[in-house]
Amino acid sequence: MNEEEFFRKYMNPDDGIYRSARLMGRMAGERDIVGNYFKRIRNAKGSGEDFYLPENTKEYKPMRDEALTDLYGKGFVDMYDRYKPIGEGAYGAVFEKPGDSQRVLKVQRQDTLDRQKFGDTEIARQKEAAEMGVAPKIHQVTNLPYKHEVPMEILRSFDNRYGTTDPRHQVTEMDRVNTVDAQGGKSQMLLDYVQKLKKGGKGYSNYGITDTEPYQIENAKYNLAMAKAQLRLADRGLVHTDLGQYPYGDAREDHVAYNPNTNKMQFIDYGHTEKYNHAENLHQHTKNLNLRNEELKSFKYSDDAEHFLDHKVANIQRGLEALGKRDDAKAFRKEYREYTDRPMGEDLVRADALVNKGRKIIRLAGFNQVQPMSDVE
Repeated sequence: MNEEEFFRKYMNPDDGIYRSARLMGRMAGERDIVGNYFKRIRNAKGSGEDFYLPENTKEYKPMRDEALTDLYGKGFVDMYDRYKPIGEGAYGAVFEKPGDSQRVLKVQRQDTLDRQKFGDTEIARQKEAAEMGVAPKIHQVTNLPYKHEVPMEILRSFDNRYGTTDPRHQVTEMDRVNTVDAQGGKSQMLLDYVQKLKKGGKGYSNYGITDTEPYQIENAKYNLAMAKAQLRLADRGLVHTDLGQYPYGDAREDHVAYNPNTNKMQFIDYGHTEKYNHAENLHQHTKNLNLRNEELKSFKYSDDAEHFLDHKVANIQRGLEALGKRDDAKAFRKEYREYTDRPMGEDLVRADALVNKGRKIIRLAGFNQVQPMSDVE
């Protein structure tokens, strides 16, 4: 079995491992498929006995190999062991690249024109972000065509707007990153790092460590890194819209990679991003102000410009808070609102000038300038 056929079998939305792994997690999904396979055999024999999969690997693996071979064909098990699954999301699966643990293969099944456009846009945005150091580098993109084999996909192919008779699996080879989620979550990641720093000294017990100054310093660095990374994307007009509720709540830790040693932060999964032409939006907004006829005005440009500025302001405010400048952060937002909440119309030009000043402060700030910051701030 070659790579193309393996991905086709694995990603099949009706009976592939991807479907179960996405819902249950990879190991649970695999065991569900294997368990159901042997239950069907037992039921066919009419034994009437309950069936339970063994927990130990020595007994389970031969049963797994038998089930997967019968379900997906000869050679599937060898490929499955070579292409180690890392995770599954809404739009695809990620595997460790065989022979290179520092790279991954992201595989997306694209059976409609919409999904193909979505995949191409994601790649373009990630490449742009990678140039700024805010995304893992993409090394190669391969489109593997396949034939529709699932009834729903065949039906969708007749849609004149979005259907396609040329579906594909898009395989993106990129650098592997260590997400915050994979490190146990933000608190655990920072806790482990603080413990590592204190090795050989007095150290800290896990209890109450988040209330200590060393932890809160690292937490401030994390928040400053987040602000810097998002503002760096915004310099190119990019806004990653799938990072959770940050800065107003928790970030999506499975989409954020962070190294406490270097304070380097990157984001993954650029499928949900927005691209703004902020200069053009501001220009059109200014033109609108000179139009007397309300019917000729387009408020889209003003709305887009303000939405983009709101995003930058939120991250500037968070960065200032990480630097211990909480009063400055409040004053900054207050002045910004004075420009955008005017009864006679917002002054986005002056708001933009203010934001540019704040952006420069965060860009020039060093991680050695942060002040203790608790998790609840």
